[in-house]
Amino acid sequence: MSTINLGSSLTYGGSVEEQGAIDCIHTAYDLGITFFDTANAYARGQAKVVVGRALKDFPRDPYVELRQRIPEEARRTGTLP
Repeated sequence: MSTINLGSSLTYGGSVEEQGAIDCIHTAYDLGITFFDTANAYARGQAKVVVGRALKDFPRDPYVELRQRIPEEARRTGTLP
């Protein structure tokens, strides 16, 4: 896993067009970034969709996928503990 990650909390699935986000993720991957941060809470899940679409173009072995379950109350209220 790379020591630098590419986050998607404020951009992908929202303020950045999908193709631009995919191009950015591909460039990051080409530069050695294999740690991509996304979550269901980012852009109401759309960031995760965009990152998934971008990463489907690469073999799964080189990158890391981390998952965390958000407690039901946080999901319902939109706040994280």
